[in-house]
Amino acid sequence: MGVKEAAVRDDTRSRLIAATLAVVRRDGYQRTTTRAVAAEAGVAEGTIYRHFAHKRDLCTAAVQEQNAPVMALMANLPSQAGTRTVREHLVDALSSLAELREDFLPLEIGILSDPKEAAEHYSMESLATHGPPVAFTGLQSYLELEQRLGRIRPDVKTERVAVVLLAAVIGFGILPLDPLPRDPRQEAGDIVDLALRGVEQ
Repeated sequence: MGVKEAAVRDDTRSRLIAATLAVVRRDGYQRTTTRAVAAEAGVAEGTIYRHFAHKRDLCTAAVQEQNAPVMALMANLPSQAGTRTVREHLVDALSSLAELREDFLPLEIGILSDPKEAAEHYSMESLATHGPPVAFTGLQSYLELEQRLGRIRPDVKTERVAVVLLAAVIGFGILPLDPLPRDPRQEAGDIVDLALRGVEQ
């Protein structure tokens, strides 16, 4: 495959993923069809099958691609310990997760709601490199390093704080606490301020 053909293939794949996110956001996962995705992307339906074997593979790829920049940020978070303030780092991380949530949750829940699809096409290996475990591990490791630096109380269980912070980001998305659209940084700031009252030195 030549450079030009590869570029066209990559562009088509990116358009299909963007179209998938748009259609799932509009119609929900269960009502998303390859026909609707193709129409949104401006391609023939058969084009999808040159890139993805099934609708679920397309949706899994969309979840992973949508996750990638935020998961990279979360994986890199421990290297930032001791710089800026704990609040600044946590607000940045959680606001990125809050922005991701609007597209991620409908896809994630849709894929996981079908046990066969979840077992066959959304493996733990995939989750380990692209999903919530990366966010948890990065966040927990960051908090532990800040604890060693004396910026978080020594008696705090960092793994529990990480779980609470991540659960709060998901919970704020599920509960209609505020009118839409939400401000992810304000939301993250509220979550972090509540958490830090109990953990900072």
